[in-house]
Amino acid sequence: VAAHGHARRGAGRVRHAHRRVPSGAMSLKRKMTSNDVRRYEMDAKKGKARAQCALACCFHHGHHVAQDDDEAVRLHALAAAQGYARAQCMLGRSYERGTGVAQDWFEAV
Repeated sequence: VAAHGHARRGAGRVRHAHRRVPSGAMSLKRKMTSNDVRRYEMDAKKGKARAQCALACCFHHGHHVAQDDDEAVRLHALAAAQGYARAQCMLGRSYERGTGVAQDWFEAV
């Protein structure tokens, strides 16, 4: 309630702020390009977890690189070891499904 006793305009409505799409996420607004992949490769070599995860997703789905689940798991493991939550989730999913690694329910959790 505002100072004048009126409910604030828009109170109770959920507002979605415009936010930048993470570099690892596929955006419906913009398609990934080979330049994006090159940038991810350079940053991944520098040890940046976000880029490692994004590049791993490229390898998993075959976006502008040859599809390679083994490389995707390797890169997700590097990013996950740095505490990057998305990579930890994706690595767990790989273990759950057995993509790029032997299926292992214990490691998946």
